[in-house]
Amino acid sequence: MFLEKVLKQILSISLTTTDPAFFILSGLVPVEAIIHLRALSLFGNIALPDDSSIEKRLAYRQLTIHGHTRSSWFSNLAIITTKYELPNPMEILMDPVSKSQWKTITIRAVYAYWGRRIKQQALTYSSLKYLSVDHYNPWKIHSFLRITETQTRSREVNRLPVKTKIVTSTYSMQSTRAAFNNLNVDPTCLLCKTSSETLEHFILHCTKLQHMRFQILHDIASACGENINFSQLCSREQLRIMLDVYSTVDVVHKRNTKYLAEIDRHTQRLCHALHCERKNYSHFYLRE
Repeated sequence: MFLEKVLKQILSISLTTTDPAFFILSGLVPVEAIIHLRALSLFGNIALPDDSSIEKRLAYRQLTIHGHTRSSWFSNLAIITTKYELPNPMEILMDPVSKSQWKTITIRAVYAYWGRRIKQQALTYSSLKYLSVDHYNPWKIHSFLRITETQTRSREVNRLPVKTKIVTSTYSMQSTRAAFNNLNVDPTCLLCKTSSETLEHFILHCTKLQHMRFQILHDIASACGENINFSQLCSREQLRIMLDVYSTVDVVHKRNTKYLAEIDRHTQRLCHALHCERKNYSHFYLRE
């Protein structure tokens, strides 16, 4: 838990972010997966020497006599290999593979298992509807957390936390506070006071923020170009592009990383600008 907390702080991710969202954004795998990989790697080294080695003879003895019936390291290893659909330890001892082959086999099996599991868990969270679940790839950070422009790196770092909170639904909206607060919070937008403050209202429709979003929306439409007719899309599709453009374009455009990074840069600008303006209005509202 402590490690996860520190990593969330490093990645500018809210501490209340769900575990599936954290793993998808960071590209990390659970500590359990790392421990299992280490155990499998150690057993691969035990299986390699000839049958006269003490370690291998001990492994034969433990697996032959006790099998799955005793709580030992080798018994737990048999459970791990079953979990990842790998050959059982006795088969590995009798027909060992090279160290490099074993490493490739185990990494693929473990990452495939946790990839499927994390994606399945993410689908159960309605709060992650704007985050591409299929984007998760172990040890590859989410694309919108990558900062490519060196000259604007410090500025982009400051903008990232706002967008990550919005994408993972940890950004505090009046409608969210009203739904989960027992103090009868009014869901109405504190800025325009005309409708409920939802994510779509905040980013696209609040009249008090129109002067902040007008130019940036134009920049987003220009960055999209002819590939995505941004201005003609419905509000829901515009919102999806602004929050995770990498999940909305086809395979051909996904290869054009500069094109997607430019769109994403403007969407980060928008989220940060709206956040700052909303914060200023909120302070003014509280003083009243």
